[in-house]
Amino acid sequence: MDIRPLFDEAFYTDEASRATEAIARARDAVSAAGRLDGVSLEIVVPERPDERWLRERVLHPLIYYCQSTGASAPACPGVFVTLFHGDRLSCVLGAEVIAWAARLLGVAEQALVDEYGTHEREQGAPRTT
Repeated sequence: MDIRPLFDEAFYTDEASRATEAIARARDAVSAAGRLDGVSLEIVVPERPDERWLRERVLHPLIYYCQSTGASAPACPGVFVTLFHGDRLSCVLGAEVIAWAARLLGVAEQALVDEYGTHEREQGAPRTT
């Protein structure tokens, strides 16, 4: 699976050795743009990412987290994914990750939300801070 197009969606990149500082900067950028606290989900990209990794290690935790905290998927306001790949990290908005995955897998974004969400009728209150 070629995930380079996902890295192209990154709004922030840096060296992995500066992860703490880099994630803080990305969090600040998301917070300023969305007027709510930015939240990072950190994910290590394997040497050979495949569909199983995408579904189990990226989509499931991202969508479940968003729904359970009130950051409605697929928009996932305030949530971004920090992808560690080699000696780099790339921060990509949660909504961009879901949109990219939907295109790659040939399914609708809502189908991914239905598959990996909480499966509860009620969801967490919308995030405000």
